[in-house]
Amino acid sequence: MPPFSLLYVCGDDVNRDLVRRRLDRRGLTLADERPVDACLIDHNHLPFGMSPEEVVPLLMTFTGRPRCLHGYNIPPRLVRWCRRHGVRLHRRRLTGRALPRLFAATTPFPLTA
Repeated sequence: MPPFSLLYVCGDDVNRDLVRRRLDRRGLTLADERPVDACLIDHNHLPFGMSPEEVVPLLMTFTGRPRCLHGYNIPPRLVRWCRRHGVRLHRRRLTGRALPRLFAATTPFPLTA
């Protein structure tokens, strides 16, 4: 299997740890910088200094690669933009089971064991 790396843009250590453990179990990499194969953004817990206005430009840099956005209160305008541009959405609590579903249809690299 080719290497697979995910950039997780998140300021929440609990969610980062959940994603890191899920990827580690499958031999996949949680990367802190680019280049990477996919991007996941936590809209509710953006890193310190990152504004919500920076989400769309960041997602656009990943065109052609799997892109996912998760959060409870994603603004309707951003939801519409994501749907038009092929960005997967998860608007519930991020769990270990949610991660494979987010990427299942968008990447050839298995996130499920």
